[in-house]
Amino acid sequence: MNYLEQVFSLLKKAGLVRSVKGSQGGYILSKRPDEITVGQIIRAIEGEISIIDDDLPTGNSLLYDNLQQCLRERVWNPINESISQVIDEITLEQLVRDYQIIGQATAGMYYI
Repeated sequence: MNYLEQVFSLLKKAGLVRSVKGSQGGYILSKRPDEITVGQIIRAIEGEISIIDDDLPTGNSLLYDNLQQCLRERVWNPINESISQVIDEITLEQLVRDYQIIGQATAGMYYI
């Protein structure tokens, strides 16, 4: 329960949910589901997305530092940008719709 409160606190701080007081209270979306992206949710909970630590230590040589800069600019940054592009295009509404479609497709299946 404490973990969920922390998660919802972060989502509230990001403006994605709002709290409702009272006996039937809780949290509700503060925007329409088609206005909330997976990227917004992940960033609210986890922070900015990066597959490597931006504070890489510098080496003892110019060669090492140049290699790190080259890798960052040619490999890691494009990967980070691609990940951000994908998660920023998927909305909460799309996830719910896809979940419902998958649920309908597997509803009639029985396993023995």
